[in-house]
Parts: sequence; C-alpha cells; structure tokens
Amino acid sequence: MKRIKAIDYLKTIAIIGVLLFHVGAIQNGYLGVEVFFVCAGFLMIKGINNDEFKPIQYIIKRIAAFWPLVAIVGVISIRIGYFTMLPDDYENLAESVIASNVFCNNILLAITTKDYWNISNVYKPLMHMWYIGVLIQSIVFLSIFLWIASKISKKKGIKYSLILISVFSFVVWCMPCFSTEAKFFYFPFRLFEITIGCLISYLPDIKINTKVVKLFGDIGIGLLFFILFSGWNISNNAGIIIVVFLTAITIWSRSNVEEDIIDEKIYKLITIPGRYSYDVYVWHQAIIAFLYYSVFQSFNSMLVCLTIVLTIVLSAVSVILRKEIKFMNSIWKRIIFAIVFVTIGFSLSGYIYIHAGVTRNVPELGIDQKDIHRNMHSEYVDRPYFWDKDFNDDAKIHVLVLGDSYGRDFANILKESKYSNDLEISYIYGSDFSQATDRISQADFVFYGAYGWKTIPEGLKNIPKEKLYVIGNKSFGNSNGIIYANRTKDNYFEQRVELPNDMILNNNAFKGIYGDNYIDMITPLIDENNKIRIFTDDNYYISQDCKHLTKQGAQYYSRILNLSFLTAGDR
Repeated sequence: MKRIKAIDYLKTIAIIGVLLFHVGAIQNGYLGVEVFFVCAGFLMIKGINNDEFKPIQYIIKRIAAFWPLVAIVGVISIRIGYFTMLPDDYENLAESVIASNVFCNNILLAITTKDYWNISNVYKPLMHMWYIGVLIQSIVFLSIFLWIASKISKKKGIKYSLILISVFSFVVWCMPCFSTEAKFFYFPFRLFEITIGCLISYLPDIKINTKVVKLFGDIGIGLLFFILFSGWNISNNAGIIIVVFLTAITIWSRSNVEEDIIDEKIYKLITIPGRYSYDVYVWHQAIIAFLYYSVFQSFNSMLVCLTIVLTIVLSAVSVILRKEIKFMNSIWKRIIFAIVFVTIGFSLSGYIYIHAGVTRNVPELGIDQKDIHRNMHSEYVDRPYFWDKDFNDDAKIHVLVLGDSYGRDFANILKESKYSNDLEISYIYGSDFSQATDRISQADFVFYGAYGWKTIPEGLKNIPKEKLYVIGNKSFGNSNGIIYANRTKDNYFEQRVELPNDMILNNNAFKGIYGDNYIDMITPLIDENNKIRIFTDDNYYISQDCKHLTKQGAQYYSRILNLSFLTAGDR
C-alpha cells in the first residue's frame, strides 16, 4: 500500500490539536481524536480486505504495536506518582494503570469521571488512554465480525457489513436516551467514525481533474485546521460530524492521485508529529498531568513550552529505541516485553489500590499508614446518607438538609458543631422533594445546598423564608497536588489559592439576595486578594479533593461559622 501523505498531514494537525487542548491552550483540539478514528479505519480495512486475513493474528499484531508503550508509561507514572501524589489521587492512578494495561480505561472513565471535560481530568496522567481502549475494542470487534462476513460473502460481505455497522452506530449515537458519557467512552457509539474510514476504500476512483481533486484535499485540511485551532464555538456533536466528514473527504480525494510535494525534506519535517503521533499521544498527557499537579497552578506559556519539549524528547527516545532494538522487531517479543511491564504495573498498582493510595503518613489529612482502609474520605462525606429518616425526637430541634454532596458537607458541619446534641439532623439527596413534604413541614430549619445551584427548586419555594436557608458554593482550587508539592517548605500551611472572579461575584450576589438566610462558605476563608486558605487553623487540609470537606475541614467550619441562630429563641 502506497503512503498517502495527506494522512500524515491530518495526523500532524490532529495530534497538535489534542496536545494543545489537554494543556489548556485551545478549546476544540480534542476533535483531533475523530481524525485518528477515521484514519485508523482507512488503514485497517487494507489488512482486512486481504484474502489471507486472519483476525486473531491481526488483533495480536495491533496489540503488539500499542501495548509496550502503554505499559511503560503506566509504570513510569506510578513511580513519579509515588513522590508527588496525595493518597486519593494515587489510588485513582493505580486504577487507571490497571485499566489502561487491559485497554479498558474508557470503561473506567465512563463509570467514574464520566465527564471528559471535567477539570479534574487535567491531573490524571492516563486519562487519554480512553482513546486507545476504544480503538483496540473496535479493532477486536471489527476484525472478527468482518471476517465472519467475508466467509458468508467474499465480495460484498465486508462492504455491506460496514454499511450496516456505520448506520447502526450512528443511529444509537444520535439517540437521546443514551447518556453523554456512554456516547463518548463506549466503542459501539464510536464505531461509525472508524467504519466511515473503512468505507472510503470502497468509494469509486475520482475521474475529474487532478488539480481539482487536490483542491478538495487542501480545503479539507484547511477547514480541519480552522475548526481545531480557531476557537470557533462549536458543539461536541456538530464538531464530531463535521470533522469526520472533512477527514473522510480529504483521504478520499488524495488516495487516488499522486501528490506533488515540492520539497520532500519539508514534508518529512512538518509531518514528524503525524508520523509518530502514537508516541506523542501516549506521552503528552502524562507530562501535562504531572506538570499541572506539582509545578504549575494555572495555564501559562512556560507550561506549554515545557510540555512540548518534554513530549518531543520522550517521544524521540521511544521511537529511537523501538527502531534500534532488534528485539522489538518481533511481534511476540514485543508482546513478552509488554507483559513484563504490565506485570510490574499490575503488582505496583494492586498494592497501591489495596492500601488506598497511602504510601506514607499524611498527617495533614489525618492519615496514618498503620490505620488505613479504602474509601476513607468518601465514607465521611457520605455518612449523611444514613440520616435519611423521619424526625422522631420532639425534644430536639429538627434540621432537614437537602441537596447533593455540598448539602452533605453542611450536614457534617452541623454534626461537628457544639450544637449537635441539640439537633436531630435528617438528610435527603437530590432536588426532587415531592415525597418529603411531611419532613419539610416538621423541620424547624431547612438547608439546601447543591453544586452550581442558581435557583431554589420548585419544591422549596413555598417554605416560609425564615425557615429556609441556602448553602453557598465553595472551592479550594482544582487540585491539592500543587500545594502538596511544597510540603517541605516553611510556608506550607500558609499557602492559599486564588478563586475565580465569577465565583466571588456570584457569592456576593447570593448574599445580597438571601441575606441572613445565606450560608456563606467563602467569605470566612478568603483574604483581600481573593485567595482562599487551604488548611485549617490546626494544619489540616480543609478539603481533600478541593470540593468536599474532610472531617477536620467540617470541624473548622463548625467553629468559624455563626450557627447560633439554630438555638436562638423558642421553636
């Protein structure tokens, strides 16, 4: 098969877009992955159409190509994480290493993180392995399915099967009954992008003027460049459809003509990222995650430059070693090599996971290696779930807390307060309170708190104003990693992070609207520079994950918030 140089150009644009998106420089660069899917399908069908095609051998060949570097980056990430990461983040990394090594990180993310655009993903070294999981799963499915189709009908079985899969995958991708995370992370919803790439090879040869054909390719590449890098505000679904279409048109228009590269050296130079896009892809996110986690608190030009330099260096090293080490030329030796590193990764990750990510004492989180168990943090945050019950003690003040984990945080504050013995606390999760009318009517106080709330739910609007209190949002940055990196410095416990200006403005606006019935979670901890403290007055993290409170954080809030209104007057 001749090399289609347009594919190298497409991959170059795609990988640069993905890298710049993950580092935080552009907003549409993630769509470069759609380019990879289409290109992968086009290249894959050439092997499947071979009369001697053997699906198991093809699958092993593809796994041998992907597996070694995935395993190596996993082991390196685990070692770096040992020195840099807090326990909960380190435990999450261990899960990702295990999932990535079996090409299932897309499934892990669909179950856990769910939202690809969540800022927390920036700090996950192996977050990007979801794409490799989807690709390998698709390769396994298509190889076996199309091989069976070819046995049924050699000439038309594969083509018609590809059309059927494309239509089915696209239809279910369009259906609103499936969640956004399912459509993004599970391979059946992504198959149409790969199979469209496959179907390009079945399109008829272009019989028009060569210059016109090349113009189609140039326009396709130009529009893709514009979409990925211009900052154009485009929805995810529209972006995927447009990018898939433009990539397919570009490959089709250039697959049947001789390309006139003016200077072969220039071509080779500017397509280096595309020709080695796999190495760049695997390395770049791990580099970005650790730089954000331990070095850079926010996006800046130095972060971009350092990311590019380190990605180039490590990608070059992996490419050179792969080419120079004769051992890596054999498929089965590459598999054995990968298995060795996967075994190391599994062993380290399994130990870390079982020990809840704790590899040292972390006194500022109240963590001691001698007394650890998994889910230590979530157990405390989620204990109000056990308080979801009717009031039954009329001698105590009835307090009803409603909402998500932000509401649960406030319930924990109340439980840690000096007024706790006078309160009977009940908790209800969510925003649908139609079944809680009795409990609401029996409550002396009703508190509502949820992440990002802007209006009071309909079910609470009829509650007397003097009875209803709303809980403000809170934030302690994006990750404590950058704070933890300074643990050997004298000013460790004096560190603060700057809050977004819109959060400050919203908080002040809500204070103006709700007055004394607003629980302000920000003002008591913020200084004149809009920086919020990270540690309590006795040197504990207020929040482990920058959103939800530790036990010590809840105790601290219970001391600094004015909760005296709870026992004031007769109720």
